[in-house]
Amino acid sequence: MHFKLLLISSLISIGVGQSFFNKTFGYELTENSPRAMGLGYTTSLSSVDSYSLIANPANLINPNKSISIFAQSRIIRTNERRSFVLKDSFGDFLTNADYVANKNSSTVNSFGISINKNIGKNIISGGVAYVPLYSYSSSYREEVRGSVSCEDGVPCTRDALSGYHNFNSDGLLNGTSLGFSGKFLTSFANIKLGISVTKTNSVETSYNVFTEILNDEVSNLSEIPNTNIINIFDSGTFSNFGFVIESNRGAKFSYLKRSQLKLNSQLDYLGGLYNQENGLLEYLTNIESPDTNFIELNYTNAPFVIPQKTVFGLSYSPKALQQTELFFEIDLLEYLDEILISTSPLSDDVITPNIKLPVSKSYKFGIEYNMLNETTLRAGLAYKESPIPGINSESIITCGYSKTINQLTYDFGFSINQNEYYYPDIFPVENDPRPNYDKVKESYMNISLAIQYSF
Repeated sequence: MHFKLLLISSLISIGVGQSFFNKTFGYELTENSPRAMGLGYTTSLSSVDSYSLIANPANLINPNKSISIFAQSRIIRTNERRSFVLKDSFGDFLTNADYVANKNSSTVNSFGISINKNIGKNIISGGVAYVPLYSYSSSYREEVRGSVSCEDGVPCTRDALSGYHNFNSDGLLNGTSLGFSGKFLTSFANIKLGISVTKTNSVETSYNVFTEILNDEVSNLSEIPNTNIINIFDSGTFSNFGFVIESNRGAKFSYLKRSQLKLNSQLDYLGGLYNQENGLLEYLTNIESPDTNFIELNYTNAPFVIPQKTVFGLSYSPKALQQTELFFEIDLLEYLDEILISTSPLSDDVITPNIKLPVSKSYKFGIEYNMLNETTLRAGLAYKESPIPGINSESIITCGYSKTINQLTYDFGFSINQNEYYYPDIFPVENDPRPNYDKVKESYMNISLAIQYSF
């Protein structure tokens, strides 16, 4: 009997992309500032006002404004294509044939307010923001083709639509952040210190797996059982602490520490399988024995964990180009707890040792140019490593634009990336002649629009 390993601790948040993995582990939405998005997601330096409460609360300081209010809408679009190797009659490689094309789109909103108060030469600030943190929403739909037989049993219609395989999930984790910061003047630099606390709401997540059958031809349909699961993750709290040093020579240095958050699960839900052979997360156990061969969906009640985050940032505005500012940032994501692994619930094997995920790094670069008519142009690039060995790292291209008219500022941020990796068939079919691994192509587009009023 063969069992894949069952991951019973949902400690992995993949980040941008990998829409199928988002069903269990979500993708992060905390980098929500349009300015930071346009600058390669360099959040520790480029997120300002109440945007900074979940990025770097030291940037809550705005010395030129007493009160700032923002409202933002963020649009996330993903495009997933899956293909398998098509071979000719001699068994040689011919091409990659697409058999899945899914598009997902969602919109999330946030808003916040910050207040600045001068105390002599120093400044203190306070703010509050309501922001989305993680999304569990994803939709997978796969057409299944077959043939329809006539009365004599001979196929008379080929490539007929037999049905659909579906795997959908839904859920959104929101949080309310409250923070304070202070700016202190010294002879060599300005020092900004800030701290914020974010309280998350409890979030209901749903997982729906089902097969639609359109005719009597079921040979190409998977035997995965139809499943509808509702789960609730408890609320929790995490904190951000950061500081920014602004030198008199145009350079800035930032540091941020975000604590880890563990949200306990109230019920069982679909958990990922960790396959040591390919380094991927999978949702199914294929049970093989002399008497039976069937597929089982695996469940877990493990917590959802937002990992600890450490950020180092640097920006510089050259004296010869005072309207230009360069940004660079290194992010480190670390899971403080080991991941518990056991075999399938049907196995009598003992629990295997825990595994420790490596620290995943992100390298981010951005450039901002301020024009004379209160218009700002931005561009950036980010490179993100994946904590899952079988998933490739990603490069993200970003750009942004803002315009200020009196007290009103319009902000726009845009990012796009594409990733490719190989992943087992989600709905396996017995005696399927296709290769075991599909080629997955995913594109991820992010649009952030915000309006801010200051006075």
